[in-house]
Amino acid sequence: MEENELNENEQELDEEKQKANTIKKTFWDINFSWLLVILLALIAILIGNTNVSKVIKDINNSVLYILLEVLLSLLFGVIFYGLGKIVFGLLSGYNLGYVELFGAKFYKKNGKLTVKKPSSFWALADFKLVMNPKNEKSNPKLMLFGGTIAVVVFQAIMVLIGFIIKNNGSFGNLFHISTLFGSVYIMLIVLYQLIPLRTDNLNDGFLLIKCKNAEDKVAYNLSLKNKTNDVVVGEIVTGNFTEYQSYAKANYIRFEYLNALYNNELERAVELMDKAMYISPLMTFDNLVKVKGEKIFLLVLAGENEEADKTFRSYTHDERVDLEKPKELGDCRIALVVSGIIETEFEACKKIIKLFNKIIAETENNKRVEKEKVLFEKALEDIKKVHPDWNLDDLDAEPEYEEEEYEEPEVKSSPKVKENKTDKDDDEDDDEYEEE
Repeated sequence: MEENELNENEQELDEEKQKANTIKKTFWDINFSWLLVILLALIAILIGNTNVSKVIKDINNSVLYILLEVLLSLLFGVIFYGLGKIVFGLLSGYNLGYVELFGAKFYKKNGKLTVKKPSSFWALADFKLVMNPKNEKSNPKLMLFGGTIAVVVFQAIMVLIGFIIKNNGSFGNLFHISTLFGSVYIMLIVLYQLIPLRTDNLNDGFLLIKCKNAEDKVAYNLSLKNKTNDVVVGEIVTGNFTEYQSYAKANYIRFEYLNALYNNELERAVELMDKAMYISPLMTFDNLVKVKGEKIFLLVLAGENEEADKTFRSYTHDERVDLEKPKELGDCRIALVVSGIIETEFEACKKIIKLFNKIIAETENNKRVEKEKVLFEKALEDIKKVHPDWNLDDLDAEPEYEEEEYEEPEVKSSPKVKENKTDKDDDEDDDEYEEE
């Protein structure tokens, strides 16, 4: 009992130490995601109740009607929001990087639509649309407004049609009412994106007020380019910043750190990690988890396993859980040291090695892949030293899956960049990290 209390006290002290070494939070650092979701849900319920009284005379199952209206309105809202981002992004110096649906990534490679299957079960919940700047100085303002503009125009057209046909029998009246109430549900998406408050993924309104100066625009664009390169190319693109205390630069610094780590500039990597941990309150949750994972990896790399354990225990439950669920190539080495050195889970290590082997087998070789292989092998060596009795697999694997490519009519492609296969399979049905 006393030992447990001591451990809890140590963990609390570590958490306090961690807070003391980070930038102080301000109003802009408060995450309003759940508050906004609850507020928008209450608005939807209120409108739904009003909607029921309007349509109950015209249809038998008003509840089913309301559910369909809400779902279809939100679906069309998301679709046109995404299309608006793409169209206005193309007009303002951006290309479509990739689209991720249920963990599957869709992007163009040599004029062909390429699909990467989810690498793991944990990736199935991922939905993303990432634009790729043609130039690091591209202005994201029009692109950030693009989704909202498209949704508003689409809904205005639908409401106009509703007014035109509202007197054409019961269907016309029902369609008219549906477009009016449907516009409210669709506008919830716009409202969520435009309210300039901090959310999980930094919404459009927040980015518009936080990416005003030239350096922040460059940092934001470099983050987009590197996110695309995670999927398509593999190489890291870096900028030239002297400080990182802004939202755009805080969410970019991880790529600067990785570049130093890959080039074996360990002093620079440690320096950047210290800066990253200090400005961590400015990061999105995904970036924060990755940075905290790299902190653990650096400590293990330096042979400070006890400090790595204490640091890991000081993280929140959600952060610890995420670090043990690798989704991408770089996540594997971090999950490996967490499972092997901190949690001492032999079976988990074998599954992570298996996943890493699969990703490597399906990935076109380049500098980044080579560096990740070296770092993963180093992590594996450290685990074998700590657990010499563990029989861990070697890093050899044969390709099991080729990219799926869909032929399209020949088009003029944008300037080519060196591209990278990072296809991910889900055929291993006995692996909890892979889709069954």
